Amino acid sequence: MADEKIRPRVLLVDDAEDHLAMYSDYLASRGFDVACARDGEAAVEVALKETFDIIIVDTVMPKLDGIGLLMVLRNYSKTKRVPMISLSARSGEEARAAAVDAGANLAMEKPCSPEELEQTIRVFLRRRE
Repeated sequence: MADEKIRPRVLLVDDAEDHLAMYSDYLASRGFDVACARDGEAAVEVALKETFDIIIVDTVMPKLDGIGLLMVLRNYSKTKRVPMISLSARSGEEARAAAVDAGANLAMEKPCSPEELEQTIRVFLRRRE
């Protein structure tokens, strides 16, 4: 069998349909296998059912916000060591600190270009190799 390249798996969590579409379409076109969830509760279900190389989390969402989601996922052995990046429209040190304190490896601000997100994801994936 030919040497198939394994596509890195990304879980993208955002309640904004346009952001989900933009980031997921771009990342899929760049060789990623992308799963999406529209709120924190759905993300927990998906993250525990499947295996991901990285999780991207919007911080402001219904049901379970991104801060709560990060804290929940850090408590499960399956997701405890998965790199997680928060994406937030909230700016400033306080918002970044809240995300990192909750378990994000990195806090990024929206707007964030798909190219910038891809570059950041690839840095984390290289660190894991």
